[in-house]
Amino acid sequence: MSQPGSPAPGLFCSKCGSATPTGMSVCPKCGSTLPPVTMYVAPQRYGGFWRRFVAIIIDSILVSIVLTPVRLLFIPPRLFQGLLSMSNTDHPDPTQLMAAMTPLFAATFKIAAISIVVKWLYEALLTSSSRQATVGKMALGMKVTDLAGNRISFARATGRHFAKIVSGMILWIGFIMAGFTQRKQALHDFMAGTLVRLD
Repeated sequence: MSQPGSPAPGLFCSKCGSATPTGMSVCPKCGSTLPPVTMYVAPQRYGGFWRRFVAIIIDSILVSIVLTPVRLLFIPPRLFQGLLSMSNTDHPDPTQLMAAMTPLFAATFKIAAISIVVKWLYEALLTSSSRQATVGKMALGMKVTDLAGNRISFARATGRHFAKIVSGMILWIGFIMAGFTQRKQALHDFMAGTLVRLD
């Protein structure tokens, strides 16, 4: 490391000792060829399967905490109480049983729809934000980028989120691919053109 007041390395001609502006290939005083300045680029590191798996668990817990009040709101205990009382009888009336189950089916559908929207917005908004990661990925020092290392858009984050459906369709092999591919890409990363990098 240079001492205070000493000339910065690489800014002086090694032949005549004169100062040379940055970016010049020839010394302006003696005409000697200057050596090119090489820059060290740190190798990129990527989030592997197990690190990403733990991040998914963290995110799933957080989303479940958010969705729990929604489930309680749409499926109050009284719906189950009615079904239990009818199931305890020897000969339940099918009409009454169907009438009791209809609100439960409707509530289940609403919860499923809300869950899809919440999970989508949670991942797409955080991944496309300045943080470039969900809470789980942030906790484990990861962020999602495009192939050039740039922040991705909300549209691409949305595509990546729903591409996970394809990753899970074939026995979760699309997710397992993150443990074996060169840049630790899962199938949905290949589909969306993204990388999960370590900070």
